[in-house]
Amino acid sequence: MAQSNSKRSSSKDLIARLEALNRGKLAHTVKIAADIPQPPLKQQSLSAPFIEISEKPVSVEEPQPILYRRDLPNVAPVIRSRPVLSERFVALEEVMKGVEYEIGDFGKAYLIESCPCDEVKKITDLASRFALSLDNSESNIRKRLAAARKIRMQEIDPREIIIMDIESTGLGCCPLFLIGTLEYENDSLICRQYLARNYAEESAVIARFIEVSSPKKLLVTFNGKSFDIPFRRTRAAANGVAYTLESIRHLDMLHESRRIWKGVFPDCRLQTLEMHVCGRARYGDIPGSEIPDAYHAFVRTSNAVELADIITHNMLDLVTLAELMVKMPAERK
Repeated sequence: MAQSNSKRSSSKDLIARLEALNRGKLAHTVKIAADIPQPPLKQQSLSAPFIEISEKPVSVEEPQPILYRRDLPNVAPVIRSRPVLSERFVALEEVMKGVEYEIGDFGKAYLIESCPCDEVKKITDLASRFALSLDNSESNIRKRLAAARKIRMQEIDPREIIIMDIESTGLGCCPLFLIGTLEYENDSLICRQYLARNYAEESAVIARFIEVSSPKKLLVTFNGKSFDIPFRRTRAAANGVAYTLESIRHLDMLHESRRIWKGVFPDCRLQTLEMHVCGRARYGDIPGSEIPDAYHAFVRTSNAVELADIITHNMLDLVTLAELMVKMPAERK
């Protein structure tokens, strides 16, 4: 009798250990030799314990909360959304025509001056529409600027506006490597992009942008209030560049878009607005999450295959910002 109780006790200990390893009740009822009728000794396999699993499952408890990294489920690796042509080498000068410039004590960087935006596919007469909407005191963008007290109601010169978008290697203290601008000049919208070909050229990029922006009266960004402007100011301080743009008025198109289209579209991301407001969709565009790795790869290998995609992505963001200004309604739809 004592021996039977000992076997029963050991079986309960085994079940308790199995449940501890499983982090919950076992999915099947487990019976140990001490709990079921024993066949004759000569029919037992003495080389392994005699275990029987019933087909009737027991109720499964709620899953335990995830407390440790080992509790996380295994997830398949994320497949890149775009093919990477790593076997093809392309120099920067071949895919993006530009000039090297030098600015004072901050060193050198690379300036890419793109074609006028009217030459971009599916963009028609954007420069003329942009100028007309800002010259007309009754236009929706003029009314919204006046309502937001961003700029005076009298005539607004389109040449006093600069549209800006940045690309960085991450958040926090990560380097900034590209500042793209869109300016109205000679009846055209000209895109200029200041590129750091390596991490040391960041200061020349920031210094040049501050220099060209100083005469402007209105800066237009998308989420610049929360990200672009604070990030740029931080990186200027880190590189010893004096930040002298505090007096420029700022129009954040993300906040304006949320006032108009929040709840109308699925979200107010720039490419969502580009699709629903501008009637364009991008295919093969590099996702923002892949931009830091693509730039690091360019610095490491000098292969500009993916860097060209980043430059195009930045330019399209700028063009979309200008078109949103033209198509912005006066009131919420």
